[in-house]
Amino acid sequence: MSEKLRVHYAVKICLLSCAASLGVSSANAESSASLTLGFEDPDEWTLVEGSGQLEASELTTDGSAALFVGGSNWRRIASVPLSTVGAATNALKIDVAPQGAPGNWENVGVVLEIPSKGIYWSDLGTASLQGLTPGQYTTLAFPISESLRTTLNTVYDDLVIRVSINSSTAVRMDNIRLRINRLRQRMGVQTQVTPTRRNCLRHHPFQT
Repeated sequence: MSEKLRVHYAVKICLLSCAASLGVSSANAESSASLTLGFEDPDEWTLVEGSGQLEASELTTDGSAALFVGGSNWRRIASVPLSTVGAATNALKIDVAPQGAPGNWENVGVVLEIPSKGIYWSDLGTASLQGLTPGQYTTLAFPISESLRTTLNTVYDDLVIRVSINSSTAVRMDNIRLRINRLRQRMGVQTQVTPTRRNCLRHHPFQT
């Protein structure tokens, strides 16, 4: 692990410890959901199918760390259970950077589970990686039905996000989001819309 990431995790632990000593909940010091959705800590994710390694990466689109998913072929990772995250839009978005040139069979998929709400396997579909530039993050979007969006805005503590990766090489992933990223809007980040690729919305203007 690099010195930058070591410092990041040291600060995270310090914040949580200080919050506990002051009687403040950890949610007030730092949102655990944001850490998970931002892939800030690889320990928030588990490889549940297939083989490969999960590691923190400094090459990010948001925050201090992204997730490097090693291995090849079919793998699936799952988040820790999350409390109410809400959903302001009808799509879940995630930034993905394949480390090699993807073939026509390569894709990423997303499944949501909220057992307490009777949602045991809500498949949001897959997005093709074919044609993506190796080493460059691209935002993939997965549609969310209105009924599921309504449920995501209720109270629960058992949301699990499962992300499948079917690829010939490792991939980096960052910044799962269900809300509009207002920080990016303020920074004026430019993106290129690519409507011809299924579920592939945009390329970020930098290389990893």
